[in-house]
This record gives sequence, C-alpha cells and structure tokens, in this order.
Amino acid sequence: MRTKLQQPSGPPLYARVYQSLRDEILSDRYTVGGALPSEYMLEQRFLVSRITVRRALEELERAGLIERSQGRSATVLPRPAPLVVDVGQAIASVLAEGADMRPRILSFRWIRPEADLAETLQVDPESRVLWVTRLRRRLGQPVSHSSVQMPEHIGREMSEEALDQLNLIDILKSRGHVADSAEQLLSAAPAPPGIAKLLDLPAGAPIFSLRRLMRDAEGRPILLLHASMRWDRFSYRLSLRQTKQAEDAVAEPPARTAEDDRIEELDFAL
Repeated sequence: MRTKLQQPSGPPLYARVYQSLRDEILSDRYTVGGALPSEYMLEQRFLVSRITVRRALEELERAGLIERSQGRSATVLPRPAPLVVDVGQAIASVLAEGADMRPRILSFRWIRPEADLAETLQVDPESRVLWVTRLRRRLGQPVSHSSVQMPEHIGREMSEEALDQLNLIDILKSRGHVADSAEQLLSAAPAPPGIAKLLDLPAGAPIFSLRRLMRDAEGRPILLLHASMRWDRFSYRLSLRQTKQAEDAVAEPPARTAEDDRIEELDFAL
C-alpha cells in the first residue's frame, strides 16, 4: 500500500519514513535476519525520492535496527532486550548504573541557579549549584541522557574523576548523604534536538522523560535529576503490593491517621 507523505511544517520527510519503518520493525512486522523492501519499493510506497529513503535507512542503521550492504536490501538486526528498572529500587540504583551502562560525562560545571531551581533545591539564588550531564550506553547503543543538579554543600564533595569511576549514589553514601525519599514524575515527551542527537534519534521522537527530586531524612533536597531515555531501549517496572490495612478491611474501617496517609503516599510515589 502506498503512503503519500506530504511536506508541511513538522519533521522532514526522511524522519517520517524512518518513524514508519522503525515502528514496523519494533512491532515485528519484519523478521530478524529478514530483508526490508528494496529502496525502489520504499520510494514507490512512500512516494518520496531515493535520497529521502536512503537518509531514513541511514537513521535506522545508526539506531542499530538494520544492517546495510551494497547491492542488497537492508537486513533487520536482532535487538537486545530493553533495560528494565524497578521503581521500588529506584532510589538505591538511580537508573541502574551497572548492566554495561557506565556513564560518560558530557559536562561538569558550576552554575548560578535560576529562581525556580533555587526554590526547588532550597538554596540561596546567589549560591552555586553543581550541574553534571552524562550519557549512558548499553552494548554500544545510547540508552539515556541525564542531568543532575546538586546544592553547593553536596557538589563540593564531588569530582569529575569520581563520577567517571563510581556510582553517584555510592559517592553520596560515602559522604554521609543518604537518600530517604523522592518525588518523581515519569512522562512521555518529544526529544529536544540536542538530546535527540545524543540518543541517535530524530528531533521530536518520543522519549521517556523522568524528573526526580531526592531528599535526605530531614527532608532537605540532595539532588534534582532530569533523565531522557529511549523508549525502545528502556522500560520502567512498578512493583505494587496491597497494604495490610486493605487486606483487613471491614465494613467499619478504622479511622485514618496522618501517618497512614503519609505511608500510603510513599507506597505509590516511590
């Protein structure tokens, strides 16, 4: 079936051809080791130029989904299973530092926080905040980009060398900073151009976007994390359990207390 692609405002034609083929590959329309349709057949299907088709195939190859060789149709490659992180272990693991995902530091610098960041981290706007960005790869393919901002009294205890060798959570623990709670938001979002390039995605492609504010036992912010993950290489698992109170529920439930509300909130927020 032909798919006529127009060129209004929005992603370029090659990106839309890439998106269509990627979705079909990931939904197993093409078998692993099997061939994609020829460039000529793709031209006829999408009613685009050979240059557009080849650019889309280049993006699929960069994403590790196909392999191309001269004179033959592209071949679908096997895909590693997506990394799965359990939200119940998220505070301890912070995006699974292991699993062949040693981070590469992209930037390590001090900034003056804008008003909203200063309020979030509960710091003076004239103080300094350490801003670290990192890229994680798995089996040679990019999985996630992270941006971490820390108050000055914590950032002073970090070093670029340590962050290149050790897990962030391990460094914090060794300095006496233990994460006790977190506020977290996980959503779907279009990839900004800069992050899309780092993750080998077209600008605007879907990603998982995570925001996490971690606090110590006194409720003081330890760090603010923003992470962007490729949807096809990362999964987030939530482990739920029924509380004892729900198991023992009767017609006349006991009166709730403020402590009950706090525990229930943490059960579903962390």
